[in-house]
Amino acid sequence: MTPTDAAAAPGEDAVEEHPADDPRAEESATDEQPEDRSDEAEPTAEPTAEPSDEPVDEAPSEDADRAADVVRRIGVVVAAASALVAAYLWFAPTTVPANRGLPFGCGSPAHPNDQQLGAVVCGTTIGAQRTAAAVALAVAVLAALVVLALRPPASHRFAPVALGVLAGLPLLGASLVQLIADVEVRSSDGANVFSCGSAVRPVGDVFARGICADVPGSRLAAGIALAVGGVLAIVAVPFVWRRSRSGEGGAT
Repeated sequence: MTPTDAAAAPGEDAVEEHPADDPRAEESATDEQPEDRSDEAEPTAEPTAEPSDEPVDEAPSEDADRAADVVRRIGVVVAAASALVAAYLWFAPTTVPANRGLPFGCGSPAHPNDQQLGAVVCGTTIGAQRTAAAVALAVAVLAALVVLALRPPASHRFAPVALGVLAGLPLLGASLVQLIADVEVRSSDGANVFSCGSAVRPVGDVFARGICADVPGSRLAAGIALAVGGVLAIVAVPFVWRRSRSGEGGAT
C-alpha cells in the first residue's frame, strides 16, 4: 500500500460513515420518498338527480297537510253557507202579488199561510221555497261529510277530489232546484195564477201549457247547464290540482 492509498483510505471511511453528506445520496433518497398528494386531490362531483317526467307521488308532507287543511276549511265555509241559506229559505216569509198588484202574505215554509185562499194563491210559491231549502240543507250535509272524510292519511290522497266536490255541490244543488221545483205564472194584477209544473214534469193541460209557454223549458235548460257546470267542476279541479303538483315536482 502506498502512502497515497493510505491517505485516501481514511477519507473513504469518512464518506461511508456519513452517507448523508453525499449529494447524490440525498437526491436518491428524495426520489424514493412517495409524494403526498392527498391535499391536491380534486373533489369529486356528486351525481345530481335528473328531472323526471313521471308524476310525483303525493306522499305525506308538510305541504300536503297544509293543502288538506285549506280544503277542510273551504268545506266548513261551504257547509256553513249552505246551512245559512237553508235556514233563511225555511224561515223567511214571502209575498206574492195579489189582486190589483197588492202584496199577499204567504208566510214561510216553517209557518205557511194554509188558509183556503192562501193555499190557492201561495201553494206553488211555498212548495218551491220548501224544495230550495231542502236542497240547500242537503248541500250543507254533503259538505260536512266531505270535511269529515278528510282525515289523515286519506286527506293527502283525496284532497283534490274533495275540493272538486265542494266546488261542484252548489252548482248541482241549484240545478236540482231548477229541475224539480214547481213554477207558476201570474197576471200583472195577480188575479190569474197558473201552475206550470216543474221542468222535468211540466203541466199536461193544453190550456195551461199554452199559458206557461216556454217557462218549464227554460228552467230545464238552466238546470242542465248548471248540472254540466257542477260535473265539470268536480272533474276539472282534481285534474288541475294534480297537473300543478306534478309540474312543481318536475321543476324541483
